[in-house]
Amino acid sequence: MLTSQTQATHAADTTRTQVADGFFLIQIEEQTIFNRIRISALEINIARPNVSIRSTLSNNRLGTTFTSTQNMARNYHSEDHQVIGAINGDYFGISDASNPYTYVSNLMVKDSEYVIGKSYSRSQFGMTTDGIPFVDMLSFAGQAVTPDGVRIPITAVNQQRTSGRAVLFNHYFGNNTRTDDSGVELQLELLDEMQVGKPSQFAVREIEIGVGSMTIPGRDYYILSAHGPIASTLVDTVAVGDTLSITTTFSENVTGSVIAGDQQMELTGRNIGRATDFLVLYDQWRGNTTGTNQFGNEILLEPIGELTYNGVSELKVIDQEHNIGNMEIPLGHVVVSGHGDARSFLQENISVGDTVTLDLQSESIDGYVAQLMGGGPHLITDGRIPSTFEGVEGFQFQHNMNRHPRSAVGMNKDKSRVWFVVVDGRQTASQGANMMEMAEIMRDFGAWNAVNLDGGGSSTLIVQDEWVHRPTESDWQRSVANALIAIAEPYDGEVFGSIRIQPGDMKVEPGENFNFFVKGFDLWADPLEIPQGDVSWEVGGGLDASYGRGGFLANGISEGYVVAHYQDATDTARVAIVDDVSVDDAGDLPKRFLLAQNYPNPFNPDTRIRFELPEEAHVRLTVYDILGRPVRTLVSEERQPGVHSVIFDASGLASGTYIYEITAGSFVDRKKMMLLK
Repeated sequence: MLTSQTQATHAADTTRTQVADGFFLIQIEEQTIFNRIRISALEINIARPNVSIRSTLSNNRLGTTFTSTQNMARNYHSEDHQVIGAINGDYFGISDASNPYTYVSNLMVKDSEYVIGKSYSRSQFGMTTDGIPFVDMLSFAGQAVTPDGVRIPITAVNQQRTSGRAVLFNHYFGNNTRTDDSGVELQLELLDEMQVGKPSQFAVREIEIGVGSMTIPGRDYYILSAHGPIASTLVDTVAVGDTLSITTTFSENVTGSVIAGDQQMELTGRNIGRATDFLVLYDQWRGNTTGTNQFGNEILLEPIGELTYNGVSELKVIDQEHNIGNMEIPLGHVVVSGHGDARSFLQENISVGDTVTLDLQSESIDGYVAQLMGGGPHLITDGRIPSTFEGVEGFQFQHNMNRHPRSAVGMNKDKSRVWFVVVDGRQTASQGANMMEMAEIMRDFGAWNAVNLDGGGSSTLIVQDEWVHRPTESDWQRSVANALIAIAEPYDGEVFGSIRIQPGDMKVEPGENFNFFVKGFDLWADPLEIPQGDVSWEVGGGLDASYGRGGFLANGISEGYVVAHYQDATDTARVAIVDDVSVDDAGDLPKRFLLAQNYPNPFNPDTRIRFELPEEAHVRLTVYDILGRPVRTLVSEERQPGVHSVIFDASGLASGTYIYEITAGSFVDRKKMMLLK
């Protein structure tokens, strides 16, 4: 049950509830001009050392029955860690739960091991072994190295073995490889540990030729299954008892261009499927051949010197093929393959014997990958939402533009916060969101990068073992193939971090009593309740005030500060003791109404807002989010003429743009400010 106390709300129709240390459930109901919408989100402070996000697979095996997100969360729960939240994962083969090849649509990594590895160009959310979240568009790459140094390209993990390819199978696939008798299969025993991006050592325990469906004995056993020339190479170079080194990693996302003379064309990607007008670079991580059809043009390139994926390289054209496809990729060479406009570019500008230039840039994951969950499309990339989602990553109008229940995962700019977000739909209470609206919702939460997950009836958010929303009007929870889960482990280390005095400054009259409130924060910037009686105070800077059990007493006109001490933390607030400013003191009064720009801006987590009143007025100062929903009312009272300032503390709010508005009599003004965490 959700028993934690509800904290201050963002708006009248929004609640924010702390459900565990570092976890906050946010629920929003809103009526817009075009849509009624209900949003549920779990905010996760991933910076905490005892908090992690992991991917999980239904029944821990491909090709078995699907399971609800709630049951997957329950199955992961243990004495060592508590599952606080879970969200449904990738698209999946909903009509055929027994098919391991379509069970999960995209790449998946679970606990540093591939569940599904294939060449597929869609966005994924992941976690590194250092606990850092990321969103990227990745494609599988792998290879085995024999004792003699022969490199065997591995095309996929737990996918169908096609002609001329090598596939690696593990315990997630089932009891055997389901292959036919036309290949060679090696039973391998893991000798160290499996880690995506890092070579692992295997002992060859058995070799079968022309048998197929080799048994996978258990978790520490793998099958390398090959067909065609690769199978022949394995037979010629590997024997029982040998040690193979196998690396499963990613084909890095490469951007850049092919330059031929004074003509150039941008690359679409590296080792991805070639579609209409695509210009694709293929190398040894793709395998022995490009795997393309005959409707294109392909050039085989040999590097002149060293080929770099972060800079400029020159290569010689040693072969060119028209309308053939599936070009061979010898070791040390690359192939550039084009279709449509890209095909025309290669035909018209490049011939055998020419020298071409590759100007490439690549982005690699910083660290080893521990968890990976597929989805798509990429909703936000480095703070930017694309102008359209039509055709992005192969998703078309029906999926993007119509309103549906949605699920998404995102992270903030400094990678300290992750959000699991669902939008309910297909009902009167909430009509759902289209892809653009979902991107804007994620940005409003503070996401700097975000990816869409499977939606519709699959959309599910579980918090503390409760289904906290209803994606459709049905009370039935759909079974799915995989999920992301957020875990909290026991933590007994230092927790307290800092304090902040509220308000940050104060103006009082002689003889007036005044007080401050001290807010506490843990080491990871989450609110932490502290006993106000344990705070000690001092007065400094020439301030003529005294402190007693009832608070502060302003003695004489002066300016200075007060300092709060709690444990080893301190904070300071400015105080001015002044005479009452009357309307008769017109020479010292502002000449006009003014709402000043907040300072600092951008800010984290608090900022000062100043306004000026030339006459007494009822002042209302309100902060709104970018959608126009009220977040907090800072002032709602009569104020005397003069210069006033208030502190807006945005602790607990998501990064993003906020609007603050003042109403003073007939005067109305508003400005924008940016919270960056």
